[in-house]
Amino acid sequence: MKLKVMQKRIEADVNGIVIINGFVHVVTYKADVSDPKNAKVLLFHDHVAKCTHDDVADESCAADYGHNGSTFTDGHWNSIPDIEEQSAAYKGVRDIYFAIERGDLILE
Repeated sequence: MKLKVMQKRIEADVNGIVIINGFVHVVTYKADVSDPKNAKVLLFHDHVAKCTHDDVADESCAADYGHNGSTFTDGHWNSIPDIEEQSAAYKGVRDIYFAIERGDLILE
């Protein structure tokens, strides 16, 4: 994690891996963490891939999601999983994003 103090704001550049709902999420984000329990995510990117084993990513079934500070973007799959798996993957993306903002998930 790289921290940068900007006036009265503390920004964090973070990379990490989260495994949830059968998907590997490689997460990169920049956030204002001046208040760690109420972080403001400024930029967010999640490369999500289906797990073939416990924690091995299947890159043939992967997508990239982003968040530009106001809305989620991207989500283009190179091989479309069934709708339930696609929903589980997107739910994981959203859960990770909101957990970061609540301060429940801190990647280092």
